[in-house]
Amino acid sequence: MRAFFVGFLFCPTTSAFHKITHTHTVMQQFDSVIDSEGRTSSRTVHQNTHTAIPTIVVNREPGRRGYFDFHIPKTAGTSFKADVHMVLPDGEGFWSRERCLLEPDSPSKTPENGDEDVGFFREPMAHVYSQFLECKYSVFGQDHVPESERVHLENVTTWLKHFSGGAERNDLNCYHPYNMQTRVMTCKNSRPDFLGVPGDGDSHHYTQEPSIDKALSNLKSLFFFGLTEHYQASLCLFHAKTHDKKSPLPTFCNCTNESAWNAFPEHRISHGVPSHSVDDLSQEDKRLIEELTQMDAELYREASEIFTQEISEVERSFDVKLVC
Repeated sequence: MRAFFVGFLFCPTTSAFHKITHTHTVMQQFDSVIDSEGRTSSRTVHQNTHTAIPTIVVNREPGRRGYFDFHIPKTAGTSFKADVHMVLPDGEGFWSRERCLLEPDSPSKTPENGDEDVGFFREPMAHVYSQFLECKYSVFGQDHVPESERVHLENVTTWLKHFSGGAERNDLNCYHPYNMQTRVMTCKNSRPDFLGVPGDGDSHHYTQEPSIDKALSNLKSLFFFGLTEHYQASLCLFHAKTHDKKSPLPTFCNCTNESAWNAFPEHRISHGVPSHSVDDLSQEDKRLIEELTQMDAELYREASEIFTQEISEVERSFDVKLVC
């Protein structure tokens, strides 16, 4: 059987969940994470993603396996870092950084321990809209988009038209929406990131045409991925894939048990952007996004099919429902 793989796509709007806002400093560290019910986890340490070495979210015990999240921007990677301690086996480790999948392995990664790449994918329409909102409203976007370029951020339509279907590679020093998910699955980091750190740039910027065939091949080789649209079910899938098959799933992993499902202490990370929906987009906006994400749409369709198959396998094995 082909191995599972991990990844999340996520831009929350519901105020009922605990929200964390963060700024992109060179080194931002939290000694613990507070969940939606006020509990803390001392196992979890966050540092900023803009470092040459992946952030240690949960350190591992000697000889144990580690998971390395290739965190595609705006796919719930920050939420995943906050929540992974709930589904990570004791003693195993988790690292995360916004990066290319194919970058040279970091010093922390040890294949002999069975280390694996993991990540999230997101429906392209919502993913691109979330990139715009991050560039326009977040502290990150306000810090990085030059004042002379902010005219392109007047609204989502002006921002989308700026890219001319991918012909314009000037990304305003923020995100370039042209097939970002496909780029991450095929790039090798040939330029520095926003802060000048080598190794992050190609996942944010459009520097060379990606290959959808290579992206699809790399997708199928991943150990585990999740979908932002099914965030909770994705965490349950990660638990099933990383634990012994006799280990029961967490109590929040059965959507037919409404009270247990709703008790999941999920972190919703807003980055300071306003509440929004793809329903806010005009038909012209949607057409422009489709033009920019033809490869991402194909990648996401394949990811969705694989995800559905893997979820079904877990549901049969544990006699639960993860997607209702």
